[in-house]
Amino acid sequence: MGCSSVSFIWQEVQLGPREQQFVLEGLEQGTKYTVFVMAYKGDHQSRKTGCEMAPPALLSLLPVSFLYPYPADCAQMQQNGNISSGMYTIYLSGNGSRPMQVYCDMTTDGGGWIVFQRRSTGELDFYKRWKNYVEGFGDPTGEFWLGLDQLHNLTSSSPIHYELRVDLRTANESAYAVYDFFQVASSRERYRLSVGNYRGNAGDAMTYHNGWKFTTWDRDNDVALSNCALTHHGAWWYKNCHLANLNGKYGESKHSEGVNWEPWKGHEFSIPFTEMKIRPQSSSNESVLARKKRSLPGKKRKIRF
Repeated sequence: MGCSSVSFIWQEVQLGPREQQFVLEGLEQGTKYTVFVMAYKGDHQSRKTGCEMAPPALLSLLPVSFLYPYPADCAQMQQNGNISSGMYTIYLSGNGSRPMQVYCDMTTDGGGWIVFQRRSTGELDFYKRWKNYVEGFGDPTGEFWLGLDQLHNLTSSSPIHYELRVDLRTANESAYAVYDFFQVASSRERYRLSVGNYRGNAGDAMTYHNGWKFTTWDRDNDVALSNCALTHHGAWWYKNCHLANLNGKYGESKHSEGVNWEPWKGHEFSIPFTEMKIRPQSSSNESVLARKKRSLPGKKRKIRF
């Protein structure tokens, strides 16, 4: 029988009878930690665990350092040895007191992407007010918008420069657009968009929106005579009005009201899958290096029984 419970000072972790190790994350380099191991069989505490330790057994461990103790983004998380896409805790500007939950895409074009927008089912209504777009909404494992405040914090609060990738899919086609620079300004500037040079096969829809503020149906910051968010059923860095409308009405074929990327599918086709993501500019050149680092031993903290 294996160890079925590991108790920490701040949390308790249940382990199955076949599990032989547990990976601890977020431990600080040079700090000594104490772990108590208890084993149970049914409702009864066993006299001796499968670890050949009489409970409660006291273990002490010294964690091995990560390359980035407080990873600032998914690229640094990847270089710490995390290779699976999913939810992770990163730290704004690498500050351990500023944790943030994000979804990391660890596979697309070498991985290391922070995903900040996804449309895939149409179940979530994206026709929301300014406050919602500032704070974020939805489920990062499904359909969601991370939030303008978080995008500003990620792209404007550190010396790291980020690139943007947009992935678009239909039932049998896919396309992408990459911009070598992406930044969202502060609330005072109404989250003004800055994008760099384009590459990809979806066509360039974002350069048209470069330099423009964000607009929702209740906060008009575009230059059109009417509110673009109202007339095109979305929320975006509208100008007069859009070539991209990825927060538009899902499945809508009316001109300019759906989930549009005009250079790829025009204004009358609503794209069923979209994903927007960012990573440090240099990460595309480091993907091979990151894969090598992930194969090195000793990058994760483990308790072995």
